[in-house]
Amino acid sequence: MTGHQEGHRHAFSGPGLEEDLLRRMEDWRDIGLPDRMKKKDPTVWFDPPRPETADRLGWLDLPHSSRPLVADFEAFRRKIRKEGFDAVILLGMGGSSLAPEVFDSLADVNGSGLPLHVCDTTHPASILELAGATSGNKILYLVSSKSGTTLETLSLFRFFWQKQQEQSGNPGEVFAAVTDEGSPLQSLAEDRNFRAVFNAPSDVGGRYSALSAFGLVPAVLSGLDIGTVLGRITKKSGMEEDFQAGLRLGAALAALAEGRDKLTFFTTPGLSLLPDWLEQLIAESTGKDGRGLCPVVGEPPIPLSGYGRDRAFIFLGLKNEWSEEWSNRRNGLAEAGFSVITCLLRDVLDIGAEMFRWETAVAAGCAALGIHPFDQPDVQAAKTWAQKAMVVGDRPEREMDSPLSVFEPEKTGPILDAFFKERRKGDYIALQAYLAPGPRTRAGLQSVRRELLDRTGLAGTLGFGPRFLHSTGQLHKGGPNTGLFIQLLDESEQDLPVPGTEYTFRRIITSQAEGDFRALSQKGRRVIRLQLGGDAERGLERLTDIVR
Repeated sequence: MTGHQEGHRHAFSGPGLEEDLLRRMEDWRDIGLPDRMKKKDPTVWFDPPRPETADRLGWLDLPHSSRPLVADFEAFRRKIRKEGFDAVILLGMGGSSLAPEVFDSLADVNGSGLPLHVCDTTHPASILELAGATSGNKILYLVSSKSGTTLETLSLFRFFWQKQQEQSGNPGEVFAAVTDEGSPLQSLAEDRNFRAVFNAPSDVGGRYSALSAFGLVPAVLSGLDIGTVLGRITKKSGMEEDFQAGLRLGAALAALAEGRDKLTFFTTPGLSLLPDWLEQLIAESTGKDGRGLCPVVGEPPIPLSGYGRDRAFIFLGLKNEWSEEWSNRRNGLAEAGFSVITCLLRDVLDIGAEMFRWETAVAAGCAALGIHPFDQPDVQAAKTWAQKAMVVGDRPEREMDSPLSVFEPEKTGPILDAFFKERRKGDYIALQAYLAPGPRTRAGLQSVRRELLDRTGLAGTLGFGPRFLHSTGQLHKGGPNTGLFIQLLDESEQDLPVPGTEYTFRRIITSQAEGDFRALSQKGRRVIRLQLGGDAERGLERLTDIVR
């Protein structure tokens, strides 16, 4: 395949991939799956339907049902801009934060939009940094959660609410919410006199909610032309075309699940954040019952000879950014016998259609594999253990403490040597960073990741805790037992109390790490913990040297 044909949004190459997907599409037509799925028939997945199938299919209507809401969202943006707001801080996790980040990266903030800052961490250093960076600005706080009972979101709300309460007699004027109708968050917003509450359909799960108010309100605030984004899906015959494209992609994903499950993403610059959203959609939907696809996002590129045969490659590109370099890289992988999927968007306003195709693809692929695409049964396990850790965290015996390796070169090297002796063909390495996200920390983690790839030849993933617990965390515990998990923690002295509670943000993040370790261990996963000390950036430099 030497080029990308005009008008083809997705292209497929690799040993038998196109033949496999065509065969699957024919089988689906024979059993009427496309029509049944469009009619929201839950028996597409299980007969009789299981919980969270029949009541989780509202995403299929969103391209149409969300369009009438756009005018209200735009009127809200105009109003807050007129009132002099400088930026938006979104408080949310998982499905509430990932799509807004993608939309914001594509929006024109120099036009009608406002800068959007997503706060989806419980690390006190990051929260303090964001609070300091936006001090003196007039901020709209957008609290985003289906229920409003998520620990992280509630804790962040309490912190920023108190901060505003100290400055204003009416802090509700700078808060808005996105939530399900009748949720505890809606009640909270009404009790505190939030300036606005935007409701999303209750029959849409978090990771399928990009085209609902959860994604569209922050997208409009960022300045993205959501009317055109949705219009491209619902234009004459357009939604059917995108639905069929999604089915073809889903058939390909089902074929890759058998032995080519490390879906390695490359993007042109404009779509660099889209794989973060896809990571949750794919991992949390497919990673259960000992099966699943493992998205590999942001991995440093290496020579073709360094990739294992458990890889498949997905290229996401904007047409005006596609270059000969990208064609050569893609064609080289295809010629080397790897399966390659190319997704080319005309421009940024194709983003909604591409998201709808991937939602369709993942839901259909799960039907082919016999996997429930809309639940997340293993996410709760880590939450339960984390709650236990928070309760016993101050007891002298530290009865919840799991093995923690102090970061010392003479000790860490042998620990890693022993750990990597457990690796098997088809494994992957997951770096779980319970650290403050930031450019220098990310660069340090990427250096470690590259050295691990060189040393082991295994695909590597990277997630910041607790953010990844709401996405790849399901795959880690519910998917195949092919992960080698390395938890990384720090000992920063910075901390913040969570107003109205007896705990702090430091307690939350250490308990979340503890809880995930316990949940992974309970599932028989291979996991170690490394304490990087008070200077995480320096610790990552030393760890890179040790791995090298």
